[in-house]
Amino acid sequence: MPIRRPDTSLIDDAIAVILEHQDFLHFHRWLKARTADPGAPTMGPADGSEAEHRSRVTHLAMEFWNATPLPGNDYRPDPIPKPQRNQPCPCGSGVKYKRCCRRGSAPPPISPEVAWSAVIDHLGEPELATVGASGAVPPQFLADLADMLLDQGSPHRAARLLEPVFQHPQGLGEAYLVAFQVLQDAYDQLEWDDKMVRLLETVADEAPPILSSAAWQVIAAIAADAEDWDTAWACVAEARRRTPDRPPLDLLEVTLLGSEGRFGEAAERARLALEPSRRDKFPLNEAGLAFLQRAVSQPETMFDADVDGSDHLPRLQDALLAALERPLPPYFLDPDAGLPTLTAPPELAEVEESWSDVWPMPSVVVFGPSPPETIWEPAAAERWVRHLEERPESFDSLAILEDLVFAADTLDPAVPDPEVPDLPPRKPVLLPLLLTRRAEAILDALLPASEGLPPGVQAADQEGDVPGLLPWIVIENRTLLRLMLRRAGALRQAGDAQTSRSLLERILTLNPLDNQGARGRLLIARLHAGDDEGVLDLSDRYPKDAVPEHLWSRLLALVRLERHGEALSTLAEVHRRNPHVADELCRGSSRHSRSPSASPLSRASEGIVPARRYVAEVRTLWEEHGRALDWLCRSRSALKP
Repeated sequence: MPIRRPDTSLIDDAIAVILEHQDFLHFHRWLKARTADPGAPTMGPADGSEAEHRSRVTHLAMEFWNATPLPGNDYRPDPIPKPQRNQPCPCGSGVKYKRCCRRGSAPPPISPEVAWSAVIDHLGEPELATVGASGAVPPQFLADLADMLLDQGSPHRAARLLEPVFQHPQGLGEAYLVAFQVLQDAYDQLEWDDKMVRLLETVADEAPPILSSAAWQVIAAIAADAEDWDTAWACVAEARRRTPDRPPLDLLEVTLLGSEGRFGEAAERARLALEPSRRDKFPLNEAGLAFLQRAVSQPETMFDADVDGSDHLPRLQDALLAALERPLPPYFLDPDAGLPTLTAPPELAEVEESWSDVWPMPSVVVFGPSPPETIWEPAAAERWVRHLEERPESFDSLAILEDLVFAADTLDPAVPDPEVPDLPPRKPVLLPLLLTRRAEAILDALLPASEGLPPGVQAADQEGDVPGLLPWIVIENRTLLRLMLRRAGALRQAGDAQTSRSLLERILTLNPLDNQGARGRLLIARLHAGDDEGVLDLSDRYPKDAVPEHLWSRLLALVRLERHGEALSTLAEVHRRNPHVADELCRGSSRHSRSPSASPLSRASEGIVPARRYVAEVRTLWEEHGRALDWLCRSRSALKP
């Protein structure tokens, strides 16, 4: 269960004092002064005597002290045992315990979960890494602590806590499975793809069977997302080999078969998983059972039967269209924050808190039915859609808009709206486009495209770098940046490539360091627009970029400009960094041939997945330009050893 903190400041204050001084007598004196009012709620009923107050303080101080992990003790408690009658009283009076504080009653114990949740709040990132490395946090709530940090909007801190745990995972058992999932969630929020790959490699290769199997399942999902079915099935085999006596990978295998379009096999595999003897041995939760039953009865619609939103989508659209007429919320850039920091108006705090009560956040799972099934489940959807109808100010929150974009992305409906000014009349508009339209209006009011920063806000950091008008390094800015990138994609889907390209240009102005990878999309957009010089110019701005969108887009631009000498030297470099792109482009329809020496893990993590994604977007560009593809395949043969 998630950790719930008591509604009092005493625990926070007490643990802060303990951590700072790590001295019981100092803490006892502080607590006595802090609770000087005998009627304080934390002290309970009092008879008004100094002796009674001192006795209560001593027992409360011992509870706090004994529950608090101490930095000087490798983040483990150093408890004071309850003294015997004739031993000196721990309060430091010098009097025997029986004649001093013994008569006071002990308060309710402070659980380790409550103590740790308070301790975590007082630690910096280096200390969090030390805690994770110490092994002092019991695994049963290590993941809860990290998840609490994610809920607080601190994925960096969650990652710092969990990373040392998985650096050497050889001794980690099943109890660390949820923590492994939470660390992946932190990396996903931070978009730390390289760290995610290293984590999966380490756990897949070195962890005990349960964790290793979980890592192989994640790698299988990554490969399936890139439609690399050979790799996905090889990873399933690896996962099964590591845990042959554990519950079978029914949900994963049925999902892969359905995603590959092998619906008959998916239905048969689901039918096998639903056999009574198998279900008795390996029970399924309600969501998993419903998914397999749907795969048997309606395999071709197994992924969308529960997420069509037909009962609630029209109401969501009506509420959204009405909200677009609301005045814009007064977001502002904090002039005292150093770097530009997007700050929400205070009144949105309560709005977002009430939203969290109705929004069905999906649970973290290794693999199974997709989270949108939870969001669009009829009873859950009724709660949050009704909430939006009753509280239209919810559409003022960028965080809530991002939640709704996530929900809309699972449906991808076209909404007729002839009054959308940025698209031709009567052209279908995607629901994500309408949702992100309000976010862009907030951005326009905050930072008009033709103007700079408001007075008092600096764009450059102390080292002189220029992270931009809305830098990604500031966590508070990321929601709006993500919404703008999603809007650019929605505009492209709606057929407005020019506006999409302009928005991508603006995103790079807001955040030139481009932690989101907008430049890759912009490079492809410029290629489609025939702007080869623009491709080279953008490429020059990121000379160390090694992603396929950068390197191979530059190469195609050079070939189309007939600058073959530069193209040959560029080809040698890009082929060295990721040969899979040329392999995929020149292989044509022979997509499933593989190097026999390549392991499934290397195929999933060493460039094949981004190469596949890139080629899916640019193959027509190479094929449409006369002899460009012939030049590539002929030239690359000279690079073969």
